[in-house]
Amino acid sequence: MESKLINELDRTIISDLEEQTETRLGHQKRTDRYSKGFFCEKGDIIWLGLSGCRLNFFPKSIFRLKSLRYLTLSYNLIETLPDFFGELNSLRQLDLSYNKLKTLPDSIGELKSLQELDLTSNKMSIFPGAILNLTQLKSLYLWKNNLSSFPDGKVHIEDIRSLYLGENEILMLPNFICNFKSLQKLDLHFNRLSSLPESINRLTKLKELNLSYNKLYSLPDCIGNLKSLQNLNLSGNMLKSLPRSFSELKSLRYLNLNNDKITAIPESIGDFKSLQDLSLIANKLSRIPDSIGELKSLRRLDLTNNKLNHLPESIGELESLQQLLLSGNNLISLPESIGGLESLQQLRLNNNKLISLPDSFGDLNSLQNLSLNNNKLSILPGRFGLLSSLKSLSLSGNILKFLPNSFINLQSLLKLDLNGNKLSSIPNSFGNLHSLRMLDLSYNNLVSLPDSFGQIKSLEDLYLSGNKLRGLPESFDRLKSLRYLYLNDNKFKNLPIFIGFQKSIKELNLDGNMLVELPVSLLMLKSLKLLGLRNNPFTNEEKDLSNLSIDGVKKYLRGKRRQKIKKFEELFKENEKKLKKAADGFIIDFR
Repeated sequence: MESKLINELDRTIISDLEEQTETRLGHQKRTDRYSKGFFCEKGDIIWLGLSGCRLNFFPKSIFRLKSLRYLTLSYNLIETLPDFFGELNSLRQLDLSYNKLKTLPDSIGELKSLQELDLTSNKMSIFPGAILNLTQLKSLYLWKNNLSSFPDGKVHIEDIRSLYLGENEILMLPNFICNFKSLQKLDLHFNRLSSLPESINRLTKLKELNLSYNKLYSLPDCIGNLKSLQNLNLSGNMLKSLPRSFSELKSLRYLNLNNDKITAIPESIGDFKSLQDLSLIANKLSRIPDSIGELKSLRRLDLTNNKLNHLPESIGELESLQQLLLSGNNLISLPESIGGLESLQQLRLNNNKLISLPDSFGDLNSLQNLSLNNNKLSILPGRFGLLSSLKSLSLSGNILKFLPNSFINLQSLLKLDLNGNKLSSIPNSFGNLHSLRMLDLSYNNLVSLPDSFGQIKSLEDLYLSGNKLRGLPESFDRLKSLRYLYLNDNKFKNLPIFIGFQKSIKELNLDGNMLVELPVSLLMLKSLKLLGLRNNPFTNEEKDLSNLSIDGVKKYLRGKRRQKIKKFEELFKENEKKLKKAADGFIIDFR
């Protein structure tokens, strides 16, 4: 059967493909978009994949496959196409993406069964007029070309649903696009549009519109007629405000206005009852209207990098909100009502000016990820430990001097970042955080760690850089899962022998301490990939260790171990009788 099917293709092409790709064309069990091969139905080839074969021509023998429905020639080097496409009258999908086509033959327009045409990432500067004759076309992909010109001919496309024209050079939206009355998805991102035609109001079935990263200064008032619109992306334009008719877009679920110049959110925002995702990153907002609380369906609100100095009490009425992203503002405090966000799972408040947190913070029972980096927090509310679902907590760059007693109740915590605070001690109860995997206590004022530290047996990544530590608790040897241990810039004069018992350690940073020698037990760290030893006052014998590779350090330590064993043997022979009497309980320190 296979030989019969292979004969349907030109043998020279098959051998050429095998030579170029080092793989044989064969049956495919499914129509993998980027594979090589064919798929049959009742003895006829209905799908053919020649993707990534480095073809610089279109194999003409393909036109003999009269039953062919799906053809993919993506990721090749094809510059021109033959004028025989009308013969493939069964073709439904044609993928010519990532080639070097500058134009299409007129015969493309004869593909009366074609429903999907992908011309992404070619070299077209003029919209191929032949496409306008594809009466059954449903989806057209022309991303990443150089399109700037469109034909004026008659349009025969009647039922196109998806049109992707992103990353081109389009200055004006051609009128014929506004006549696609069945259009549901229109993507024009990264073009050069400075305005939209009034005729855009004809696209009454449009559900998704992407106009991001153009040069739009305003929107036409008729935009409100697009009442089916659900997803609207206007990011990266020059918009300062929205037209009044904007409030008519009652079906909106996703609205992206990132990187525009919006100075105010209109009060009418409360009319978007279906809105689930609202993003206004990097605008010029100084306030949020009270009507924001009426968005009962809102799940995600991103107001990162604005100029907000307070939040309205109504923020706490967003009962469906799961993500609230407010980093990079000027917030000094949060309203007590924030505790009412019963569905909130992620809260980012990095790079604000927060001095304290409301006591209601403890009511955020669903909160899993909390980021409060680079604020001015000196204390956490006593009810902080009630955040029972919290998995990730980042508090770096604050001025915390101690942690509340309730902190030990954060039993779900996996990641804790307290880098760059003023902590001088860690409570002994800290060992109750049994789920913790990553802990960053770098650049605090710690002089010691509690013995309970060894109870955090799940700990994998531990960062203790930039403190005043001189030693580690004996319980430390229980941390068998440690992978990354950073002890740089502390006061260590020597390392405990048990440091070698952490056999999972991949990175050990000891830079900037007061070490004069290394323990031989480091030889047991079989997984070690990085060892930092710079800026330590090693003895003359070990002063060059920081310049050695890990293998070099281990070679030195093996020699050191042999010397110690030899020295012990000599000592043993000299004092054999005395040693026999004192053998019981004798401990050898091989450091």
